Amino acid sequence: MNSELLEYYLQHGPMTEIKANRHMVADIPPHIPTIVKYVQNILLHQHWSGAYGVELSDERKKEPLIRGVEGKLSFLRERGFGHVSEEKTHGEKMIGICRDFSVVGAALCREAGIPARARCGFATYFEAGKYVDHWVFEYWDDGQQRWIMVDAQLDELQQKALKIKFDPLAVGEGDFITGPKAWLMCRAGNADPNLFGIFQWWGYDYLNWNLF
Repeated sequence: MNSELLEYYLQHGPMTEIKANRHMVADIPPHIPTIVKYVQNILLHQHWSGAYGVELSDERKKEPLIRGVEGKLSFLRERGFGHVSEEKTHGEKMIGICRDFSVVGAALCREAGIPARARCGFATYFEAGKYVDHWVFEYWDDGQQRWIMVDAQLDELQQKALKIKFDPLAVGEGDFITGPKAWLMCRAGNADPNLFGIFQWWGYDYLNWNLF
C-alpha cells in the first residue's frame, strides 16, 4: 500500500478532527475490539433505541445532526462523559445512526495511530434479499497488508436480533457493498437497482447518493 495514502487516512479530516476535547480520547489503545467498545459506550442507534428500552423525544432525535466528532464529544461532555471508555446507561448515550458509529470508529482509530476511513454503501444483513443503506469503517491492518471492514454498530443485542453469522470486526465483501461497487454492479446488469436503498427510497437515486 502506498505510504502517502496510509498517511492520509491516518490524519483527521473536518468530520473527525478533535480540538478542545482531546482529553476525552486520550490514550486510545491500538486495539480494534476496544475501539469498537468505546464507540458503543457513547452512541445509541436511533432506530434501535426501543430495543434498549429508551424512548426518544423529538428533541433527542435531532442528535444525529451533530455530525462532527468534536461536536459529539462536546455534547457528551455536557451529559457527564469524561472519556469514551466510560460505561453509562443506554439513556445517557448520544443518539446516532450508522454513519455516526463509523465516523467515530474511524476517528478513534486515527487517534490510536491506525489508518482508517468511513465507508458508505449497502449491507445485506438487515433485510433478506435486499441491499440496505448502511455505513461501516475500514482500518488498515499492517500485518495482513489489507483494509478490514468493521461494523461498529453491531453489538451483542443487534447481532442476536439479526442472526449475524459473521464477525462484525471483519465484515466480508459479500456482506457490505460499497457505494461505487453497488453502482457498478447495477450498471453492469449484475444486480437489480430496485433492491438498493432504505425505507421508502430505492433504486438509482439512492445508488447515486451513496456513490457520491
